[in-house]
Order: sequence, then structure tokens, then C-alpha cells
Amino acid sequence: MEEYLNAAIKAAKNAGKIALENLDSKLSIKTKGIADFVTNADIEAEKAIISMLAEEFPELGFLTEEQGTLKKDSELFWVIDPIDGTNNYIAGLPLFCTSIALVKKAAPLLGVIYDPNRKELFSAVRGKGAFLNNKKIKVSKRAKLKEAFFVPSSLSVRHIKYITSLDEKRIFSIYKSTRATRKFGAVALELAYLAAGRVDAVVHLNIKPWDGAAGSIIVKEAAGRVTNQFGEEWQIHDRILLATNGLLHSELMHALNL
Repeated sequence: MEEYLNAAIKAAKNAGKIALENLDSKLSIKTKGIADFVTNADIEAEKAIISMLAEEFPELGFLTEEQGTLKKDSELFWVIDPIDGTNNYIAGLPLFCTSIALVKKAAPLLGVIYDPNRKELFSAVRGKGAFLNNKKIKVSKRAKLKEAFFVPSSLSVRHIKYITSLDEKRIFSIYKSTRATRKFGAVALELAYLAAGRVDAVVHLNIKPWDGAAGSIIVKEAAGRVTNQFGEEWQIHDRILLATNGLLHSELMHALNL
């Protein structure tokens, strides 16, 4: 697994370099949907990641934000978000990252998240712990929602069809029960920060595989908990994700009426 991790780290750092280099030039921006954009940097970074990983591991498949599924018959595959937080990136906000996970069927085996602005590399391999720049990290020990930094999902009406047993009203209702709320606009960074103990709970109602794959394994290896709305271990095709330091999980699920 070490060779996979090293390759993912190398690819993520290279993608981060591409993202920063393109900030100094005029970005080409295309619209994929309402408030959903892709830039030339997203496409260039993704192609670079795929090229680097495919050269080392030609037998593995890919699931990526921009190109979709490549090599559909592969049980073991990479899940890639070249620039998570594209809206932030376009606006010049330094809250974006590259996210790469290695997944077997639907369960992440390793994850790498690289923030090129802070030069922070979050990584984890199943059963080996979670790390930030090679230093082991753990989730926070805050055990009450009233003490917690809560990162909520922010859905608009256009996403209402994805909400099953959760809704925004329930999420907004627990704002007053927490110490503070934060929304970064980059899901992978939110999960990385949870793993590092900087925030305590993250909830997303329409998460995509490439947004949660790497972060979920990093949180779990940092002694946190990541589930779907039924309390089952989150897998990459689950649309609803609840991630906490573990101590808050039951209280959060109760507050959300799950």
C-alpha cells in the first residue's frame, strides 16, 4: 500500500502546483450547472494526476470529477477531485485542495488531501493512522455539541430531490446548539480539518464520491466516525455523510432526528 500512497502524494502535490500556477494567469471558466464551474486548471490538474497514476499502475481504474469513470471493470480504482473548492479557487479564496483516494469496490483504502496554499498534506492508509505532514493526527475530544465547531451542508432548492431523511431545517436548528458553525466550500478540507481536530462535526446532504472518499478514510484513521444517515459506515455512493470525532456522533444523529 506504501507505493500507492507515495504515488498519490506525488500526484496531489503536482496538481496543487498546477492550481497555484494557473492563479497567476487568466483562468478559463466554463459552467457545468447552476453555481457549478470547471476551469482550465481543474482539467489540467486532473489530466496530470491520471497520467502519473496510470503510468505507475496501468491496471487500476479511475472515478474523477471531470472525466467520470475510466476502466469500469477495475475493482480497485482511484477517486479524484483535482481542485475541490473550485468556486473558492475562482474567487481567489485560499480554501481549495486536491483530493485523491484509492477505493476497493465502494470502500476507501487510502486518502490524500493536499492544500497547496498552506502546504499541508493530510494522508491515511487503512489501519495505519492519519497524518498531517508526516505527523500523526487525531480528532478532537470535545464531547458536547455546545462545545463543538459544526460544519453544515448548504443545499439550495435545486438539490432538494437528494434529501431523504435529512433536511436543512434540522441542520439549521442545531446551529444554536453548537459553539460555532463554519462552511468552507471545500468538502475535502472540511473533513481534513475534522481529522486534525480543528472542527468537530461535518454534515453533507448531497456529497459526491470525489468529495468524500479521501476525507472519510483520513477521519476514520484519526479515530473519528463517518456514516450515512442510517448510522452505517459511509461508502462512496452514499449521498448523505455525517462525520464527527466519534464522541458527538450519537448526539448529532439525535439532534437531526435520525
